[in-house]
Amino acid sequence: FTEAVSALGHSYEGTVTDPDCENGGYTTYTCSACGDSYVADEVPALGHNYDKGSCTVCGEADPDYVALAITRQPVSVTVKNGEKAKVTVGVQGNGLTYTWYYKNPGSSKFSKTTSFKGGSYSVTMTEERDGRQIYCVVTDKYGNQVQSDTVTLSLYVPMVITQQPVSDSAFSGERVSATVNATGKGLTYQWYIKSASGKSYSKSSVT
Repeated sequence: FTEAVSALGHSYEGTVTDPDCENGGYTTYTCSACGDSYVADEVPALGHNYDKGSCTVCGEADPDYVALAITRQPVSVTVKNGEKAKVTVGVQGNGLTYTWYYKNPGSSKFSKTTSFKGGSYSVTMTEERDGRQIYCVVTDKYGNQVQSDTVTLSLYVPMVITQQPVSDSAFSGERVSATVNATGKGLTYQWYIKSASGKSYSKSSVT
């Protein structure tokens, strides 16, 4: 005869697979008696948490990360009174913010200006701004910073002769002189002389 016995029933044990940045997590339940299994308790992938170029969870490189660096330094400019003096800095990076600093002649320290938020600094040139020094500090979204070179704004003063020299004569042994006056910035003077019988001019040692 056949005797009926009751089924043992499943005895499931769970194995957890943790989620990572790109793959979700889940629990696999397997019966210790027959090997039957199923998956449940699914959770979503964590997603990457990029900071300063790499994921803080898995270390994978951020495909959109651009290392902060100055690609073009600003240069000093010289412009006429009333014209725009513009200085530009070129920078690569992510989420950049720009802070410009300036110092006028006679000042002992630089001051921050909030008038310019981008990569260019532009002011109308005046005599008071002649000799102003400026630089820029650039910050990316990760908090990294770079500082540009310090450059100078200069007022252009056209060079003009305001007094021409005039001929002079004297007796032998007496001193003769010639004077020239000019306006401009950083002027240097070089005199040239030629004797009465000379064919060409030569530099004079007189300054």
